[in-house]
Amino acid sequence: MMTDDSVEQSGSCEIFISHSTRPMPDRRQLTDDLVGALCRRGLSVYLDRTRLEVDEPVYPQLDAAIERARIGVVILTHRYLESQWCMLELETMTDRRAAGRMRLFVLRLDPECALPPGFTEKDAIEPVSPIDLTALANQVERILRQACYSSPPA
Repeated sequence: MMTDDSVEQSGSCEIFISHSTRPMPDRRQLTDDLVGALCRRGLSVYLDRTRLEVDEPVYPQLDAAIERARIGVVILTHRYLESQWCMLELETMTDRRAAGRMRLFVLRLDPECALPPGFTEKDAIEPVSPIDLTALANQVERILRQACYSSPPA
């Protein structure tokens, strides 16, 4: 069953966070904390917490959020790679990146996860272990702010 539980803060540089809605508890908390830290820094973030069942289409708000985004951040975990919906989001964002309409980064929370095809280490944001949320938020903010000012979408 689809339930809508999204977080959005509007602004000039929309960031779309792509993640699995079925993460391990520590990964869910990290994602929530990271989004909160980015919002407190004045960055505009879209995080969808909707759970879609296999037979449900990706709903229009999600497509619209991806289309508005200048920057995509993939929270890469094993569960992300196993999710049909995450793979559809990734495909949509990768198409936008190829068209020059989105910068796309991968935050690899499971270090043993291989980067998705078409991504290199320069696309990866590697958190230190154990994860220091303040340092991670600062690192993500710096990368995303630089991306906001360096390559506007077409």
